[in-house]
Amino acid sequence: MSIKETEVEVVLHGKNIKHFENKDYIIQRYFHKRSKKWRVKRGTKIWVKVSDLPSNSNTPVTAICENPNCPNPERIVRFDAYRDICHDCYNHSEENSLRHTGENNPMFGKESNKKGKTYEELYGIEKANQLKEKISGENSPNWNPNLTDEEREFDRSLDPEYKEWSYKIKERDNFKCVIPGCNNHDLESHHLDNWNDFPDSRYDIDNGVTLCEEHHTSANGYSFHTLYGIKGNVKEQFIEWIEMFKEEND
Repeated sequence: MSIKETEVEVVLHGKNIKHFENKDYIIQRYFHKRSKKWRVKRGTKIWVKVSDLPSNSNTPVTAICENPNCPNPERIVRFDAYRDICHDCYNHSEENSLRHTGENNPMFGKESNKKGKTYEELYGIEKANQLKEKISGENSPNWNPNLTDEEREFDRSLDPEYKEWSYKIKERDNFKCVIPGCNNHDLESHHLDNWNDFPDSRYDIDNGVTLCEEHHTSANGYSFHTLYGIKGNVKEQFIEWIEMFKEEND
């Protein structure tokens, strides 16, 4: 594929700042009062040449498939997934076919003893039951001892009262993320004191704030749940976290 853009906008983070500075891009920094260091503001974006993107960049680009018979030649792909031809054309290409045919097939001359078999058939009933016990119920890494059996079966997203609470939070915050300067539209309602440990506050309007997906849950290095995890969150964590954004806007 060839890439349609010559320049793209990228979000700066710890893994690419030095790379672009070495390419002579000017990156603005601010003095962080608490750490007494010069930092790059979270979410900072700059325009760079496509040719200057690091090979592992996940920046979206418009790739044009070089197969003249491709039915959908223009596609949005991550830069690190760039190929001369699109994924569909490659899967149907002679090159790909040869890679998985005859002696080139990694399973050539081998007979799989696992295909279509259950745990019991592979390991025996006793060992299969031991494996299941290691990853289920109280042994699961996601097990929460504070939940009742009724709460374990409860799906919050189907709860009308929860949906109403979520809407009222966004309505109170004028359908805007509470992070200073943020204008993102993919809004979510965040519990200050978490759902599981504070059941009496689940539908309390004062126990929620509006955040966009980028600041709430995305894996960008500075979202709330990236920094504080998804369990046992409390209001004090939110107050500490939002202070970082207030300092950047001082």
